[in-house]
Amino acid sequence: MNDSSDYGVAFHRDVLMLITFAYDMLRTAGSDYTNTEEPAITGKIVCSARLYIESPKSPEWAWRYAVHDDPPENDGEHEGRGRKRVDITIE
Repeated sequence: MNDSSDYGVAFHRDVLMLITFAYDMLRTAGSDYTNTEEPAITGKIVCSARLYIESPKSPEWAWRYAVHDDPPENDGEHEGRGRKRVDITIE
């Protein structure tokens, strides 16, 4: 039995929930990010996602994931500082 499609659906659902919960944590904290640069906001979302994962109130599935901020991509074409970067990666 091939359950890879079930895994993909669960992964996408969980990732969306992690980002949504992290964003909601920032939004409800009351901070104003109007004049904040995008990389700083991304960092705050990643921190919030990590806090959510580590929270005793988070669902059991959350501990399976790791959230990374701005990792460089190894695409075989670019090297060093010239590598492309992704805002948020979730494993």
